[in-house]
Amino acid sequence: MTGDKATEMAVQYGVDGSRAQEQATAADGAYERFQAALVPSQNVDALPDPEPLIDGVFDRDTVAYLYGPAGSKKSFVALHASGCIGRGMGFGGHPVKAPPVATVLYVYAEGIRGIKKRVKAWERRYGPMTGVTFLPVPVKLLDEAELEAFKRMCREMRPTMIVIDTQARTTPGVSENDNGAMSKFVDSVDEIRRAAGGTCVLIVHHTGRDGKNLRGASSMDGAADTIIKVTANNDGTVTLTAEKEKDSPVFLPITFQAEQESGSLVLAETSHETFSGLGSRGVILTCLTETSHVEPLPVSRIVELAGVPRSTTYRVMNSLINEGLVINLGTEKRPLYKLTQGQERLL
Repeated sequence: MTGDKATEMAVQYGVDGSRAQEQATAADGAYERFQAALVPSQNVDALPDPEPLIDGVFDRDTVAYLYGPAGSKKSFVALHASGCIGRGMGFGGHPVKAPPVATVLYVYAEGIRGIKKRVKAWERRYGPMTGVTFLPVPVKLLDEAELEAFKRMCREMRPTMIVIDTQARTTPGVSENDNGAMSKFVDSVDEIRRAAGGTCVLIVHHTGRDGKNLRGASSMDGAADTIIKVTANNDGTVTLTAEKEKDSPVFLPITFQAEQESGSLVLAETSHETFSGLGSRGVILTCLTETSHVEPLPVSRIVELAGVPRSTTYRVMNSLINEGLVINLGTEKRPLYKLTQGQERLL
C-alpha cells in the first residue's frame, strides 16, 4: 500500500504513521488472500464435498457437540464412538468411513482411573480398543500457553477425531453464558481442528438447568456443525437424537442398550434392522444368530453351516462389520466372527 493510503488510514483511525503502515501492509495481504479464494458459481463443483467419518453422524473437519444431562451416558457414547472409529467398526448402524489407520485423541479430564474400567469393559465386549490415545488431564483451552502446547500435540499426532470430555473441564472459572468467552473457546477449538489437519472435534457437554438445551451461550450452537442430544431412558436404553447436521440430513434416532460388563457399562448395538430376507446375507445372519451363545466362529465353520462359498462369506462379513452388526474377535489373518451384543434379540 502506498504512503498516501497509509497516511489516510492514520488520519481515519487515529494511529501513528508506523502503526498505520503495518495495518496497511496487513490489509494488502488480506486482500490478496481474499482475491485468491474467490470461487465463481460455475466452479462450485470443484469444491470438496463433506468427508464422512461415521457416515451420516460425524464428518471430518467439523466441530460436533454431544450433550445431555448428568447420568445420560454421554461419555459412554463418546467412548463407544472412539472405539468404533479405531477398529473401523460400525456405530449404531452407521458404517465408519475413517482411513485404514484411524486414531482418536481422547482428552479425559477426570483422570485415567475413571476411564480404565470403561475401556476394559468395552474391550471385553468388542475386542481391543485400537487407535485410541487418552490424555487424562484437563487442557485449559483459554490459556494461551496450554492451547499452543495442545495444538503442537495435534499437529504431531494428526488424529482422525479429537474428543474433549468435558467442555467445562477445559474452561475452568469461565462463565459458559458469556458469549465473548465462549466465542474465544470456539476459536480455540477451530485452531485445534486446523492444527490436526482437518479433524472432527467432538465436545462432550451438559444441558442447562431445564435439561432440554445445550448449556451456555448461543455462540456455541451457532459454531457447531453437528449437535447430538443423549438421553438415558427408564428401560436402560440410551438414545442419540440429531438436532443439527450442518451439511447433511439429520439421522434417525440411534438407540443403544446400556449393559453391565466387568464392573462398568458398555453400550450394546440394538438399533439395526431385523434379520429377515433371503440370500447369502440372511442365511449367514441366521447362522450367527443361532450360534450367538457359543464362541466366535471361524470362516470355515460359517461356510459349513450356511452352505455359502468362502469368497461370498468374506464379502458378506466385511459388509456386516461395516454396519456394526458383526465384530471380528480374532485377527485379520485368522478372523473369528460374532454378532455384536444385542443383535440376537432382534430376530
